[in-house]
Amino acid sequence: MKLYDTNVFPAFSTPIYVSNAVDFEEVIGLENIDQEEFFKEEFPPELGDIGIVLNSKNQNILLDERYLKIKEYCDAAVSQYAYDIIQIPKEIRLSLVCSWMIIGYPGAITSRHIHQNSIFSGVFYIKSPENAGNLLLSHPLSIPTCVSSTIRPFFKQNNIFNSKIFAHKPNDCDIIIFPSHVEHEVTRNMSGELRCCIAFNYFVEGTISPANGEILSIRV
Repeated sequence: MKLYDTNVFPAFSTPIYVSNAVDFEEVIGLENIDQEEFFKEEFPPELGDIGIVLNSKNQNILLDERYLKIKEYCDAAVSQYAYDIIQIPKEIRLSLVCSWMIIGYPGAITSRHIHQNSIFSGVFYIKSPENAGNLLLSHPLSIPTCVSSTIRPFFKQNNIFNSKIFAHKPNDCDIIIFPSHVEHEVTRNMSGELRCCIAFNYFVEGTISPANGEILSIRV
């Protein structure tokens, strides 16, 4: 039997935004890292060998004048994501709440995690060499998608309708934005070089919901 006018919609989706700042110029020399500006990530031994991962002590690094151009890209990307794609009204303001630099040495990974106390999160890749690791965004196993969480048949081919993992191979100057509750991780850096990015979190400010009985106003 032949079916006509068939449509399949990826309803109830989790939008992942990917863009590239093609005219970006390098602002940090990774060959001369000031170790005093960073601290080393420490994780429990049961997580295995995560390698050497440095986080900046400055948790508002996009406000540093050296990175204001990157902040412009991030502001523009988050605005496009929130206002043009998700379609929240512009009366709801977007507020950058924190941002930090991450440097992953050869052999480093970033374990699965979420970003708390924010609504939209993202990453700007300053340097991501070939084989430096992929960004994996995951759908929680406890939440059903196209099938139940407890009965999951084998899929002969993964696609947008059945996958629980979204993998992105980042390039220099890529910007990736996603809802802050999305679990994500970075695979092992096999490039033999440093990888470097700036992670950031945004929150919303203003009258979030004007509906009777659901009024919510937030001031950041």
